[in-house]
Amino acid sequence: MRTHAREREREKERERERKREREDSNQRQIRSIKGSREVSRESETSEQRKIKEVQTVQENFVQAESTDQKMLTIHACLLKTLDNLGKEKLDRFKWYLKKNHDSISVADIENANAFKTVDIMEAQFTERAVEVTLDILRIMNENHLAEQLEDSSRRLEADLR
Repeated sequence: MRTHAREREREKERERERKREREDSNQRQIRSIKGSREVSRESETSEQRKIKEVQTVQENFVQAESTDQKMLTIHACLLKTLDNLGKEKLDRFKWYLKKNHDSISVADIENANAFKTVDIMEAQFTERAVEVTLDILRIMNENHLAEQLEDSSRRLEADLR
């Protein structure tokens, strides 16, 4: 029993490390983009530079082919969906998550907010997190949110191909 708990802790730590590495990679990419455009931006206004930086980061993010960046975007879609549920429905969502998936620890999910819930789902289900979320949303009759998440997920898949 303790070995299983230690293994779960190690897996969680590895997942946190992968997340930190993805975030560091994104920050390096943003700094690289900023540095390569510095010379051509000298004559632009501050506002124009900010707009171009945001557009460049958005373009690179959408066009990214790496799984890590795809997971970050999926993370954002899942988070937006759970945020749209509100507190009471999020608690219901977590109840279904615990009930239907024995791998989810009651202690982990019980007091989790939307951010933590998404982290837990991604750690447990990786790329299946969207599918699991869609299933639970449909059980809850939150079909509009399920459709929005499904559409976002499909667009993301198409953009990354």
